[in-house]
Amino acid sequence: MSKTSIDLHLLYQLYVVDKNSVRKCAKVLKKDKSTVSHQLKKQGWLRKDRYQNRDDYGRFVKSGQELPDQELHNNPAFKWGETTYRRIAEIYRLPKFCYHCKTTRNLHIHHIDHNRENNDPSNLRYVCGSCHRKIEHKDQLEKRDKKGRFI
Repeated sequence: MSKTSIDLHLLYQLYVVDKNSVRKCAKVLKKDKSTVSHQLKKQGWLRKDRYQNRDDYGRFVKSGQELPDQELHNNPAFKWGETTYRRIAEIYRLPKFCYHCKTTRNLHIHHIDHNRENNDPSNLRYVCGSCHRKIEHKDQLEKRDKKGRFI
């Protein structure tokens, strides 16, 4: 079992001084990315700023780069206001468990009055996917047999 050796002086020059990415350093050193990343962690040189370079919408940005504001309703990634619902729920610190069964898995945001335009915090609550289907699709649940299959 032989360990792959990396020229630490060259790695320091490429990554710390020249501020190249791990991928670029791996390409120059002709090593795989995980080996280079492991060595950088071991030496304590790995930059920890990768999560800090995000804007308010969670988009990656370079330092000094400014992206235009996202107009959520005109954005194709905007899916029925889910981003807005979750953001409001986070801001008002709604309890993060299902209102009905108390689980913390697969949580959805439910509008109590079924109006997606009404994003008042008193109208929002967390429910799990299973309970959400039961609430939203009561009529379809009644059209199933005992095994849950559609009739």
